[in-house]
Amino acid sequence: MNLENATATDIAETAFAGLNSNCLVYLPSEAPEDIHNGIYGGTAPCITLSDGNDFHCPKGFKAKYISYDRDPKVWATTTSYGWQTIVLPFDVTGYKTEKYDSSKLESGEIMPITENNPGHFWLRELVIPEKDAVDNTVCFVSTKEGKMKGNTPYILSFPGEGYAASLQDEVPITFYASNEEEGCAVYKSENLSIGESTTHSLHGVYQSQTITNGWTLNGNEFEKVESVTIIAPFYAYVSSNNPRYAAFPQLFISNKLPTALDEQEETSAGLQVLTTPEGIVIVSSAPGKAAIRNAMGIVVSYLTLEAGSNPVSNLPTGVYFIEGQKFFVQ
Repeated sequence: MNLENATATDIAETAFAGLNSNCLVYLPSEAPEDIHNGIYGGTAPCITLSDGNDFHCPKGFKAKYISYDRDPKVWATTTSYGWQTIVLPFDVTGYKTEKYDSSKLESGEIMPITENNPGHFWLRELVIPEKDAVDNTVCFVSTKEGKMKGNTPYILSFPGEGYAASLQDEVPITFYASNEEEGCAVYKSENLSIGESTTHSLHGVYQSQTITNGWTLNGNEFEKVESVTIIAPFYAYVSSNNPRYAAFPQLFISNKLPTALDEQEETSAGLQVLTTPEGIVIVSSAPGKAAIRNAMGIVVSYLTLEAGSNPVSNLPTGVYFIEGQKFFVQ
């Protein structure tokens, strides 16, 4: 709502109570600072956004504090990866949940898992592999230093049942940015970035959008849209960059670049993974131990291997890695 040129009388007579809770109100700098999501002369003291309502920013501005609350709805468990998509209009500087047990974490602050930080949840961005990608796989890697850029779509997952540091009962999760002196940039909606790989693109939306083609995230993988589907605000969907890739019913999520696997060739040289109707068989050249990791990098099974064939069953459908080797379970 643009009231930048409105008089004090006009503002006093405007009904703000019935507005969408994510509605931005542009006001003159001298207007009373008691209007929800009010922006005064280009600067907002506080902006709060939440799931479920459309959002539109026609003109960029600064906010001293801005936050977005997400109720995850799905979590990483022993049977689900818990992946969901997200896009926000500001550079996130912090993450928190007020209900987090203070004995586990001070001040409710949480952080994404990175190579150098054990963190509390997974945050990943779509990347272009440095080698030819598998056609029905999209490659996501952890963001650098756990940072989340505004107007850029990501996938994320929060640990749930089965994890010692479960966040399943700790909703909502708040994403925020704060800068009392200079303010934090809030970007125009029309400048939304598209995450791109060689095969697919990731599109974030701020207003409910109907699609009839593409893939949406179901917690484990991206599932092809078979009918009219609505993408909710602050979520994202995938499209193909070439008709060759348009027919796959699922797109599996990989968390490793192919070149990252090359670094482990020496350790995996003695193992071979064979797929069977009952699961997989790991053929080892010598006795030893190995770990199977899912697409999120989490160890799902520790194995004691005998020399020769080692059958493995009961793995859910998905992408897995063992000693650097990638394999699929259908």
